Amino acid sequence: MIDPIPNPMSPARVRRLEERVRRLEAVVGASALTNTTLDLLEIAGWIVETAARLIGAERGSLFLLDEARNDLFSLVAQGVTSGQLRVPMGEGIVGTVAITGTPIIIDDPYADPRFNRRSDDTTGYHTRSLLTVPVKDREGGLVAVLQLLNRETGGFTSEDVAFLEDLATPFAVALATAHLHALALERERIRQELKLAAQIQTTLRPTSMSSIQGLDLAVRCEPCLEVGGDYYDAIPGKDGSWWLLMADISGKGVSAALIASNVQALLWSRREDPRPLDLVMSELGDLLHRLAHGRKYATLALVHWHP
Repeated sequence: MIDPIPNPMSPARVRRLEERVRRLEAVVGASALTNTTLDLLEIAGWIVETAARLIGAERGSLFLLDEARNDLFSLVAQGVTSGQLRVPMGEGIVGTVAITGTPIIIDDPYADPRFNRRSDDTTGYHTRSLLTVPVKDREGGLVAVLQLLNRETGGFTSEDVAFLEDLATPFAVALATAHLHALALERERIRQELKLAAQIQTTLRPTSMSSIQGLDLAVRCEPCLEVGGDYYDAIPGKDGSWWLLMADISGKGVSAALIASNVQALLWSRREDPRPLDLVMSELGDLLHRLAHGRKYATLALVHWHP
């Protein structure tokens, strides 16, 4: 029996397979990195450096979408030392890719009217070729744009596009994770602040009504939220009399609690005011109107008790 003659692969095919393996390893490495850190700058820097090295580009950049300003800013821009770059949506190659969501390969940028050579003129760098791809989240929305400049051997290829898109996917996941983490931290911060505000609001209410001569009083107050606009008080006067009040500010939550605090502050500052209650309440009404611009009101009962 004659053994079959092996069919060795050509050196070129071996190199292509080795390159494919390195690129797959890079994608796996990017995914692994996003599981160990929430530092977007570190992840973006690793992705840009890895993409430029494996594709053989001179430099790369990653531009992050700024929805508030409707533009993109450079999170990573290799070779740029003049500070952060900003690109309006629809302007230049980066802005065009951000608008269209379609990758762009250009072998002669200076002949393309979409190319903005302002950066080249400023830095003295000469862009000979470029590859720009959109970075999208799981819902297909744009979150960033990844760009490589000047492939060292030949032009950028469709395989390079596919590799960049695969490599950028973990960054989109990391960006979503970072946003969720930031939201969780913000919710916890707000929760702690509301908890503290509730404690402060509780201390501002009288703890006992037993010291008011001639009356047998008891009170229980449970806000439906952490803080609210329910307010009661017993304010002592200089002649042994008391202002007893119960109030409800329209609405709930923080806004109502803030108005209630202002009502309390004004009434305590007027506790020795000799004027009739209707004049004090008129002043309080004017204050509420100025504070809330007519968007809030208080239902309030105020009694002057003199034993």
